[in-house]
Amino acid sequence: MSEIEIGSLMNGISKAIKEAQELIEDQSRESFNRYFVTENTNKKDSVPLRPKMMKIQIPNVAGEYVEKNVPIVSLVNHHSLQLEEVRLKMQVTGSWDSETNKLMVTIEPIRHDLDANERKYEKYIDVDLIFKKNDAPEGVQRILLDHYKVL
Repeated sequence: MSEIEIGSLMNGISKAIKEAQELIEDQSRESFNRYFVTENTNKKDSVPLRPKMMKIQIPNVAGEYVEKNVPIVSLVNHHSLQLEEVRLKMQVTGSWDSETNKLMVTIEPIRHDLDANERKYEKYIDVDLIFKKNDAPEGVQRILLDHYKVL
């Protein structure tokens, strides 16, 4: 196995988690867009979406059924997946590179075939990584809230 600088390993893991979250968000957005149709316009920048509608009979105050057009998007569950927390446990072997002043690690399978006496000579470094989702910054939250108010 080859060695890698521990910072590069952490960057690679972080990038993989970020890409996984982006895939989840893309899937959620695509799922939501199924309930809309695109308006034909000549605008190149933005294409307005119109909700798909369904006719439903709803009782009025007098108990008579009245037909109403209801956006389908309002009738379905829109809970989406989020990576709230990712836990990664691994053991690596490490050495200090005095030329670069960096910790170099090698990821290799843990040797379960060794007995307890032999295992104490294996120089594993336990690495526990926990990635947690943070709230959006306050400025972003305010902008989003203003957009929700328009709806």
